[in-house]
Amino acid sequence: MQIHRVTGASLREALLRAQSEYGDDAVVIQQEFAPGGGVTLSVAEKAEPAPARRASAKRVLPAPAAKQAPVEPEFDPARVPLVREVAQRLARTGASSAFTAELCREIAAWPDADVHVMDRAAEAIGRRCPAVQLKRLDHGTRIVALVGLTGVGKTTTLVKLAARMLRANRRVEIATLDSRRVGAVEQLRAWAKQLGVPLTVLREGVKPHARAFEGSNVDCVFLDTTGNPAADVAQIQALQAAFAGARVAFDVYLVLPATASREALELVTRAYSALSPEGIVITKLDETSTPSPVLEHALAAKLGIAFLSNGPDVALHLQRSGPEACADLFLRGRLA
Repeated sequence: MQIHRVTGASLREALLRAQSEYGDDAVVIQQEFAPGGGVTLSVAEKAEPAPARRASAKRVLPAPAAKQAPVEPEFDPARVPLVREVAQRLARTGASSAFTAELCREIAAWPDADVHVMDRAAEAIGRRCPAVQLKRLDHGTRIVALVGLTGVGKTTTLVKLAARMLRANRRVEIATLDSRRVGAVEQLRAWAKQLGVPLTVLREGVKPHARAFEGSNVDCVFLDTTGNPAADVAQIQALQAAFAGARVAFDVYLVLPATASREALELVTRAYSALSPEGIVITKLDETSTPSPVLEHALAAKLGIAFLSNGPDVALHLQRSGPEACADLFLRGRLA
């Protein structure tokens, strides 16, 4: 699956160009408005269905029918008074009917009848959403690369993480692969100056020397990326190869917005799957009251949730994920 970028002077022009170049089935998964005018769309082509096999002329006798296991009746939370409120809350935050039924079935069969139904729900959700933490690194430098489409909040999240590490008295550096996009380096340079940390621009095609990071006396390098999956995957894989054997730990985190559709989340995650992300960072939680789809997506993709971002403030609007935070998002639609 490949993601293409299409530009136009207006949204209508960009959509028409995307339709013309990639067909009626192309999926728009992200749109970005330039400050001076113009629109850039991230567009994915739907995979063509595999051609059906031609039926054999030879007649095949049907196999004897296997004995059918008894079908368990479908669990309907709306008909179970005990879990009805939980189901209603999950519906308001955008949870799927399958997830709602699974969770409510577990709650209804809770072994301790004295536990309040909302406490049961929070505990059941929490077990599904353990916290993700960076692996301990005793020596050397850790590089944390944030990947995802343009406009999802990678740069802001990177700055928040850098500020968090500085408050913990860690030595931090910022780096970027995004050297071509207008204003990208200037924006990071301004943030680096405000934080008082160095900035390294990794130009495409220029192979960095591992010792530059290995002996830099820096605890953590936060790496911003281009927002183009094909370019990001190729450049990060090249960096990982260049740092093989050095005292450098390389971790990749996928940044996903809570405002994206289920289909868009699946397409983007697939586009970056070659990098085997350690986990995800969920952004734009302040822009939606239905965060359950991105949480369900993380569970289905078996990607732990590392951080949650719910606003632009560098000092305030980033927190570690964990059982309680995910329960709040599923049941209340916002962080406590």
